[in-house]
Formats: sequence, structure tokens, C-alpha cells
Amino acid sequence: MLLRYLAKRIIFMLFVFLLISVVVFAIFRAVPGDPVLLHMNPEEMRLPRDMFEAVHAQISQRLGLHRPVHIQYGIWLRNMLSGDFGFSSHHQASVNTVLQGPLLVTLQVNLIVMMVVFLISVPLGIFSAIKKGSVFDNSAQTVTLLGMSLPSFIIAIIAIMTFSVWLNLTPVSGFGDPLFLIHNPDATALQLFRHRLPFMVLPVGVLSFASLAGLTRFVRVAMIDSLSQDYIRTARSKGLGEGSVIWSHAFRNSMIPFVTSLVAWLVGLLTGSIIVEEIFSVQGMGRLFVNSIRTLDFNLAITIQTIFIVLILIGYLLVDFVYVLVDPRVRLS
Repeated sequence: MLLRYLAKRIIFMLFVFLLISVVVFAIFRAVPGDPVLLHMNPEEMRLPRDMFEAVHAQISQRLGLHRPVHIQYGIWLRNMLSGDFGFSSHHQASVNTVLQGPLLVTLQVNLIVMMVVFLISVPLGIFSAIKKGSVFDNSAQTVTLLGMSLPSFIIAIIAIMTFSVWLNLTPVSGFGDPLFLIHNPDATALQLFRHRLPFMVLPVGVLSFASLAGLTRFVRVAMIDSLSQDYIRTARSKGLGEGSVIWSHAFRNSMIPFVTSLVAWLVGLLTGSIIVEEIFSVQGMGRLFVNSIRTLDFNLAITIQTIFIVLILIGYLLVDFVYVLVDPRVRLS
């Protein structure tokens, strides 16, 4: 049953991925600019018109840009499925090589943000629901509402001015000393993480603060609804402790709408990390994506966008499985 459901979901995901990949490829190919020029050196750019056109046609043929768009898409899709993401014109290296460092940085930052947000939003939402209308509830709602209302770049600027400029507690930007690995070639992963930790405080803090509001309010509203149900009054009348009533009964049932919000939150986290990485000069996937668009590095930009799409589709699949875990009434079908 489980394997059949998984197979159906994967087939559906592949179909959705193909449709999205066609749209993304067409959009990037329609972006103004000539990527062939990025592969020409200054001497070739100054050649006479006829020689320039000959070199231009030669490079275009080498890159496969002389073919119709649908043929280019087929070649790109075939290469991508085989693990070959092409050549980065800006970095003059394979896309696989260019992505290694930024991908690890983005995963590292976002995993920490996810842990921070879950550890704060779930208890905060529960206690806000329990103490509905209290000073604690109103204060929590006010603070989290600021994170929802303010754009992430505004929060980032406020954080930089407060913690970096006025208090001088954290670095303004960057993701560690670029020479750290050169001076410490035998550094372990833990030592590298400790070195980068002060640089991660502001990016992680900004992304976490911007993400708290949505999840906290979902948990709060779902818990308030659960605590008002008849089965909660029945559990209390049977003499169950308040902790058991809240965590074993109310919280489990309130997880259903909370799980629904997870995918939207993950999508927002990915898009928000693009802005935050650009502001704090974090060499992650978001900053790399922005730079690839600026430099018309289409192979790199399409690959990063594809990775984001795959992560989102996997997120939807995981949410379907979590539904089954938190709600026994849901069956795999």
C-alpha cells in the first residue's frame, strides 16, 4: 500500500516537474541578452563585423544555441537527468563544481532556521492559546505580527544597525574569513562551523523572526479550536492531567492545520533566504542565483531554480506522509 502510494506520488511529481521545467526554461531563454557574448574574450569582441559574426556563430554552435528552443530543452533535460548541469559561463567551471559550496551553506543556514523556528513557534503558539487574551498572548501576537508585516530586508537593516553598528556584537556581513581554510587546511567541519557561527547569527535571526509569525499563529488558532472541542472537556472530566490534555489530545489534533502551513512556509523560507543572503553577502544558493541572473549565466540560474522546485515538490510529498502520522483518519490512497 505504502509503496503503491509512493509510486503514484512520484509519478505525479515528475509530471508536475516537467511542466514547471518547460515554463522555467522558456522564461530564462526569453530573458534579454546574448549569452554567447559572455563566452567571447575582449580580442574577439573587437574583431571586424564579418569575423565577429563567424566567431559568434561558432560559439553559438558549440553551446547548442543555434538549435530550436524545444531541441535545446530536450538536450538540457537529458543532461540534467544524467547529472550534467552544464558549464557556467561566468565562473568558467562546471555548474556541479560551482554549486557545491553555496549549496552546503544554504542547507546549513536553512536547517538551523528550521530548528529555531520549530523550537520557538510551537511552544509559543501553544502557550498563547492556553493564555488567550492575557498579557503574554497579546505580547507574543504583537511581536510575531511585526515579523509578518515587515519585509525581510527591512528586518535585516534594523538587525544590522542594532547588533552590528550600535552594539558591535556581530559581523555586518559575510560568512566567515575567506582565508580561514587557507590558514587552517586541517580544520574539521566542527571548527569551520564554530568559525562561521558569529556570521550566521544575523541571517539566521532575520529569517527566523520573519518566519515565526505565520507558524505561531497557525498553532495558536488550531490549539484554541482544539481546546474548545467536546473531547477536551471529556478528557478533563475523566481526571486527566492538564499536561496530558494539552499535549496528547489538543496538540495532536491541532497539528493537522499546522502541517498544511508547512509547505507554504518552506517556500517562503527559500525565497526569503535569497533576499537575506544577498543583504548579508552570504555565499549561498540565493546570492548565487541573483548573481547568475545578473551575469546571464543561464545554465547556473536554471539549475538553481530546478533545485528549488525539486525541494518544494519533496516538501509536498513529506507533508502528505506527515498527515498520515498526525491524523489516523487519513489513509494512503
